[in-house]
Amino acid sequence: MPRIQAGSLSEHHDLVWGSLLDALEHLLAAQGADSVTLARVAAEAGIARNTIYNYARDKQALLAAAAERAGNDLAPRISEIAREPGSAPERLSATVSALLSFFVSGTHRHLLLQSLNGALPHDVGRRAGAPFASVIADLTAIIEDGSEHGPFRAGGDPGLTTRLISGTMAAAVHEVAADPDALPAVRERTMEFLLGALGAPDPA
Repeated sequence: MPRIQAGSLSEHHDLVWGSLLDALEHLLAAQGADSVTLARVAAEAGIARNTIYNYARDKQALLAAAAERAGNDLAPRISEIAREPGSAPERLSATVSALLSFFVSGTHRHLLLQSLNGALPHDVGRRAGAPFASVIADLTAIIEDGSEHGPFRAGGDPGLTTRLISGTMAAAVHEVAADPDALPAVRERTMEFLLGALGAPDPA
């Protein structure tokens, strides 16, 4: 029976699970997804190799859990940006910057690249993408505010506008995931494109 490292089995489970996800993130940054194995993650986390199967059935499941954790960390940051007192263009710019930076490294970048190659199981992608529902809601709120109080001139359904913007963001995310060094240029061009579509001046 494994040694309990916390006050209860539940706390022990959460502690080991967190250690595994931290270990995965470290290995992804150092080696990339192709070189990461469950055995390497277990060794990095300091647990027995067979123990990892009590937490994840395979590497894809571990990647999905890490991506979900990262997304759950990102979502409150986006909500905070959406509620800041700045102008709608400023908040949109900050949101775009945060989202693009999120896909430059870490599990979401590797999952996205696998998805583009057709190697990502549907259930894994769905789990990794679940936290982004609130991000879309916050983006919609920024657009609605900018349309109601200025300077956006986005007529019609704000939800449709958000979906069109989401398509632009998806293309930008693919660019920075494939080439992280392109982040500054992609971020600048994305904002130029979005602000032009919304009929708003550059907040800079």
